[in-house]
Amino acid sequence: MRRLALLAVTLGLAVQALVFPATPALAESWLAYVNPRFGSVIEYPERFRALRPPDNGDGQAFEAADGARLTISGSHNINDDTPASYEKFLRESDDGAYADVVYRASGTDWLVLSGRRNGEIYYERILFDQAGETIHHLSIVYPAVLRNAYDPVVLRLSRSLRLAR
Repeated sequence: MRRLALLAVTLGLAVQALVFPATPALAESWLAYVNPRFGSVIEYPERFRALRPPDNGDGQAFEAADGARLTISGSHNINDDTPASYEKFLRESDDGAYADVVYRASGTDWLVLSGRRNGEIYYERILFDQAGETIHHLSIVYPAVLRNAYDPVVLRLSRSLRLAR
């Protein structure tokens, strides 16, 4: 009887692990990236490897083996944009990349846009510094079939975006 109970518990745990795998955002190590030029700071999962940084030092791109891509960048706010005017600029771009926004949120100094493009999900968080001089941009794109695995990752990424200065 004990063996049968032990077998049932073991099988139950195995099925639970298959149905509810460990949340990647909690089960893996996270690293920090700080952009020395603009002061953007983010934590990112160690599954992402850094690509060659741009010569102008405005940010860093990363990629994961599963096809996900992550970019953190900064820029000068040369047009004195606000979250609303920046969103208008993005949505009116010629390439139509923001025509399918399915989630949008904003505040006085931030903007979030998310949607689908070509079988992938994108999530972008844009943060303006208090003086309105710089814009900090977090973007993650990943295959739509990996949505359940990436939802907690996106949440942690988004919450980690901040300014070092």
